[in-house]
Amino acid sequence: MERNKTINVVDKLIILFMIIFLLSLTNSIFVNQVGYFGSLLLLLFKYFITKENPFEKSGLELVFVWFILAELISGLLSINQAYALNNLIKRVLLIPVVYVTLASFKDFKTGKKYFWIYIVASLVTSLVYIYSAYDAYKHGVYGLEGAGSSFFQYPITASEIISFSVVFLFAFLINEKVNWKYKFLLLIATIIAAISLIATYKRTGWIGTAFGIFIILLIKKEWKIIIPGIVLVIVLFFLQEDVSRVFIYNYDDSKISYVNTIETDGRASGIFPTDSGFILSDYENGLVAYKDTSVIKKLILQAPVVNYFTWKENYFIAHLIDTRLILLKNEKPEEWKIKDEFVSPGYTVKTIVNNGKLYVLDPDSGLTVFNNPENLSDSTRYPEIIKYNSFYVDSDFAVFSLNQRLTVFSLDEGELSNQIYDSTLSKDITKIYYNNSKILLSSNKTLKLYRVYSEGITLVDSTNEVKGVYLFQESKQKLFALGSPPALYELSIGNDKIDLLSKSSLDFFPQSINYSNGKIYFTYVERSKLNSIWDPYIPSNFVRLSLWRVGWEIFKDNPLFGVGDINMGEYQKKYRNYYEKEIHGHLHNNFIHVLASLGLFGFLAVCFMLMKMYFINYRIFKEHKGREFISSYSLGVIGALSAFIVSGLTELNIWDHEIITLVYFTFALNVALNRCIKNES
Repeated sequence: MERNKTINVVDKLIILFMIIFLLSLTNSIFVNQVGYFGSLLLLLFKYFITKENPFEKSGLELVFVWFILAELISGLLSINQAYALNNLIKRVLLIPVVYVTLASFKDFKTGKKYFWIYIVASLVTSLVYIYSAYDAYKHGVYGLEGAGSSFFQYPITASEIISFSVVFLFAFLINEKVNWKYKFLLLIATIIAAISLIATYKRTGWIGTAFGIFIILLIKKEWKIIIPGIVLVIVLFFLQEDVSRVFIYNYDDSKISYVNTIETDGRASGIFPTDSGFILSDYENGLVAYKDTSVIKKLILQAPVVNYFTWKENYFIAHLIDTRLILLKNEKPEEWKIKDEFVSPGYTVKTIVNNGKLYVLDPDSGLTVFNNPENLSDSTRYPEIIKYNSFYVDSDFAVFSLNQRLTVFSLDEGELSNQIYDSTLSKDITKIYYNNSKILLSSNKTLKLYRVYSEGITLVDSTNEVKGVYLFQESKQKLFALGSPPALYELSIGNDKIDLLSKSSLDFFPQSINYSNGKIYFTYVERSKLNSIWDPYIPSNFVRLSLWRVGWEIFKDNPLFGVGDINMGEYQKKYRNYYEKEIHGHLHNNFIHVLASLGLFGFLAVCFMLMKMYFINYRIFKEHKGREFISSYSLGVIGALSAFIVSGLTELNIWDHEIITLVYFTFALNVALNRCIKNES
């Protein structure tokens, strides 16, 4: 009797932890692990007291053994065995998600409840995400960062998680034979999930979802939807426009008035005013010199140009997207001569010229100071100045920042001397600016002014008239700020006081700003999300192409068992081009990464696992075609697995804890539902 009571309590606790697991699948990895491991431990405890094995076969046992063997062999052969074996443990610990799901319920009705608990929780998560995305939109996050909110996960992870919900709901919407009220609820739920997916603003989730839905329609032979859908997509691609503009305004007596707009052929990233016009960094179009509004000269360089600035008289720097710095000499206006090509040791995020020196900041390798354009080997390294993503320098101090961290050094003849301040600031900082011993800290609510002394920094003034600044620019003794919602501010910070000289509303988010001879120049770029899929010069695409090339080279040198399930950073350094600096721990593609890390042996194991999942899911769909719930669910599993695979062409989602947990759970639930139907029959 006591034993039965214990088993009864354990069964109820298993259900409780599974509900925790289901409620957190789309929003919290920590809570999800509590639910999963709690259920697993309780099932093992039940096995211990009953001596009855609660776990059933899934059909993937052979492939799991093969995969674990591939991980083990490649790990033992790896140069970093400890790291590889640690990752092996992580992969192995997630495999029981399949068997916990299979063992956690014994009847079809409970399985249905599990699915709808997951879907309802995902819709609540979607509603919260939509609210968070709206708040991000109000503060200009989409225009400035090109991504959605990171409320629960990184936007790219959120998009892939939400894609499962969208695909499942679509499968039920198109396949389930129910009354119009139920159909209407499914339609509303699908729309909510789809809006949250769009709000992530990530192509990975969008493309995966579109492919998953396409596979569902293909299986259903819904040609009346497929053909118009394909036509619509083609039309959308043709209608998409990429925008690159330079806006020119007069700026007299702190009043702004529109003058002209120049459409550019490339991507207007930066403006360098000259006496007769300006020089535009037009990305893949190189450097373009304008006289008034007419192009008078172009200089195409080895890669897209993101910035152009003066170093010393007649010496200029063009900063390329791949972190190369091109030294140009200009003895006559717009007559460039390439003098040299050089790089800093790491991934360059910012360059500044002051004190006659070129300061180059790399978050991964520190600060490099080049002293003389005529002798680039004359440089000073500060490898300890790492993990910062922005900095400012004047004749007295250097200010470094990373999100909310602020560090200040004193300077001695342009060289770093003593650290005088290092602290974490409030979390809502949007931008930091420094010049002439004054620091401006902008948040979504205020703008604060600090004075820098040799002993530290002191708050001297603040205002709530200026907020949400994302860019500061000092030009010709004028200090401008660009804020969100889009607005142009002119500020004065003399006498330790913030004076707002003017405020002008804008109807776009400029990418850069510069001022000269009574004119303000803005650059503005808007890239189509659809066209960006094929654009090799979009930074994320540019990096991925480099990573895939590296992965292929690693595989060619280690074809059988790869280099181990390890961080790929060191191998990237070995195989990349000298100017490719951005280091990633993985290769942003499931198949290339598995080839490089586990070799052909592991690659075949992963491919066989995915094929086996497809075969089992499709068999279940065919067996129960037209049957209430399970037909729609198994169709959704096929679509979700398709979305997962396509998303994995640009992401390493197979090693992503949240994503692979969803893959294992949704697959196992399908197998369990099929088992319940057969048992009940």
